[in-house]
This record gives sequence, structure tokens and C-alpha cells, in this order.
Amino acid sequence: MRTLKILTLFSLIFITFALISSCSKREDKDTGNPEGNYIKLTIDGEEIMMTHLAVMAEKENKTWNLNALSGGGGSSLTGRTSMTINIRDKDGVLKEKTYKLDDGSADIMATFTEYLNEKPDTYHWSATTASALSGDELTVTFSSLKNDVARGTFSGQLRVTSAGDLKTFRKVTKGEFTLSMK
Repeated sequence: MRTLKILTLFSLIFITFALISSCSKREDKDTGNPEGNYIKLTIDGEEIMMTHLAVMAEKENKTWNLNALSGGGGSSLTGRTSMTINIRDKDGVLKEKTYKLDDGSADIMATFTEYLNEKPDTYHWSATTASALSGDELTVTFSSLKNDVARGTFSGQLRVTSAGDLKTFRKVTKGEFTLSMK
């Protein structure tokens, strides 16, 4: 369990550094109607569109990483949010189907991150197959995996992992994505 927490922490740190080093110097604005790569979700009633650095990339062990960052000005992460979903089908090949956190069909880790300031101080909420604590929920549906583009939806309940009461959750609804597969 401790090893899993350490690996999760290193994964989050790696993602944070990747996002910081890849942020554009110009001010970008996200629109409500995406054209191209994006992750969109409603979390606790707030709709968030993420189009920055939006991509689905295959990592080691046939694990796919879906990742995107919300808009903001310049290279600062302050006020931005990110969503990351790592998924590995138990058979080793991602399929057009619905995966659930606790149905044994895949290893899944989803993390929603809020960047509070320049340090960067962050808050993380996640759900993962490895811990599967009571109350963690996540469903990811791949509706299309064609022409190197993944389309689908997701929803669930993510537990606070950065600080605070472990009974604190964020509800994710209306999650959707369209991402180029690399």
C-alpha cells in the first residue's frame, strides 16, 4: 500500500512537471465547443473544459494515459485544473467498451488536480483500482477507438488524496473526451 502511494505521488509530480514545462507562453482561452482534443467534465456542478496538452498516449505496460489541462494565461498553472486517467485493460488491448473501477476489467487510476498557486500547491482527488476504498467510483466508456482518435465518457466519485479528511469526495458527471492516440 505504501509503495502504491509513493508511485501515485511520483506520477502526480511527473504530470505536474510535464504540464509546467509544456504550457504555452501566450494566453489561450478554452471554449465551450471544442474542435479537436479535449476532456470536458462537470465536477460538483461546475463544468470545466480542458483543451491544453490534451492527448491520449500509450505508456509502458500497455497503459494508456488520457490527460488534459484547463485554460489560463501564460505559463502559470495558478487557477488551472487537470484531469488524468490511466487505464490498462486486463487483456492488454484497450477496447470499445465500458470499464468500471471495481469490475476487474482494467487497472484504472483517475486524478483531478487543482493548481492553487505558483509553488505549485495542489489539491488532488483520485480513484484507483489499487486502493478501491469504500466510496471510490469510476466508470470509463470508450465509444470509439478509430483512426487514432479515442472518444468516450466517464463519471464517478474521487476521494481527496492530497490533504484533508479521506471521507471528502468530488462527484464527476458528464465527463467526455475526444483525444488523439499517440
